[in-house]
Amino acid sequence: MLRLWAIAPKCMKLFERSSDKIRTHESYETPKLVYPRLYKDAILMLTKLDGTFLCRVRLRNFSTMELDLVRPVGMLSFPLFEDGEKLAVTGSGENNLPFSLSGIVTVSNRVNIRLGSLALMTGTNQRESPRYSVYRKANIYRPELVNSAKKPEPCDLIDISMAGAKIHSDEVYAEGQTLKLQVELYERAGKISFMCQVVRVEYDKQSRNEYGLLFEELPLAKKQYLREDLDWLAEHAHC
Repeated sequence: MLRLWAIAPKCMKLFERSSDKIRTHESYETPKLVYPRLYKDAILMLTKLDGTFLCRVRLRNFSTMELDLVRPVGMLSFPLFEDGEKLAVTGSGENNLPFSLSGIVTVSNRVNIRLGSLALMTGTNQRESPRYSVYRKANIYRPELVNSAKKPEPCDLIDISMAGAKIHSDEVYAEGQTLKLQVELYERAGKISFMCQVVRVEYDKQSRNEYGLLFEELPLAKKQYLREDLDWLAEHAHC
């Protein structure tokens, strides 16, 4: 049974099981179904049910019955789909947990796609993207600023996964803001950078602000690079 939860103006938990109990941090260590908390303006991936990538989409609005998807900045037009066609949307929600939702096309035009009859794709909603604690110095760049590359803003990278990262920073960023994160995950690893979106903010006047970052869909080569770095971190975690 689905229940709608109002969590905050820009986010809400879309699905919940009536038998769910309060989840502790330890509960994330065991693979389990992930019921996503979605964020307005989040960038998601539209795919076929077999996982074939179709395009990136921006989440304009949502409910337990429907996803309302529009073009991300810079995209000219959507491909067209038949009414009733089944598609999937994938992304990351709270704590960068990956999720996939299937839905049936109810509206399809060059600027708007709507999916109804939503369902969790349970075979893919596993904790497939574990977080690795790193505590590394990193830099944030703001793409909207002129000469952004010359104005790095230092931050501390707390943890990272294939889907996103958590940072602490003295700077103030807004939920939904696009940033560029650059970091060297361990000595002599080489620097790697990610375009990302702020999906969670915790402002703290007494200490540093905390931000959850969702990575853009990574090119295949960068995915492999990051995967190798994370494998190294996992291997040397207890050294």
